[in-house]
Amino acid sequence: MSLAERIERALRRRWRIVRQLHWPAEGMWRRTPDGLWMFLRPGDFFDACYAYSSPDESYRQFMPRVVRPGDWAIDAGGQKGWYAMLLARAVGPAGHVLTIEPDPAAADLLRANVERNRIANLTLVRESAGEATGEVEFSLNEYVGWSSRTPNATQQSSVKQRVSVAMRPLDDMLADCAPPAAARVTWIKIDVEGGEAEVLRGATRLLSEHAPVLW
Repeated sequence: MSLAERIERALRRRWRIVRQLHWPAEGMWRRTPDGLWMFLRPGDFFDACYAYSSPDESYRQFMPRVVRPGDWAIDAGGQKGWYAMLLARAVGPAGHVLTIEPDPAAADLLRANVERNRIANLTLVRESAGEATGEVEFSLNEYVGWSSRTPNATQQSSVKQRVSVAMRPLDDMLADCAPPAAARVTWIKIDVEGGEAEVLRGATRLLSEHAPVLW
């Protein structure tokens, strides 16, 4: 990359930061570079990514090469829905996306974003995916996307409340959606802030029968 290109990139980044500072404090609807409507707030790092670029460019590039129209896909740890909405676009009307998000604040934003984009092939489960059925303690964080069953040292300082949430295996959540016998789950994205192993232990049947790509 030339010096001129590096300077141009730095200026563009600075301009995006300045623009974000002028967003209304309560947030606003913005159209992302992917053509998705999302309700975004100033000061949130991921919201700036959604608005001006991509929070996960490798996912955006690679996922459509694997997921095809008619497939089923799963997003465990839905946050505000960017990953799930791109999946819903990839599987098309004949496919379906199951997204799991136990944080009420994140799930509300996810649902609002899905409705604004008129996405009909998506099911939101407001529970925690784990290895068994029961109730678990869940730490709600001030930052949407940082809530977790096992907050790390960085997240601890912004934990605002600990609540009890329902937990079920991913195998059971998928069965509740009653996918057609011929449906194939080709993709599972898991980002649950430290609980990924527990999610996998609750998806042994799904992994064995469908052999999906894990992201």
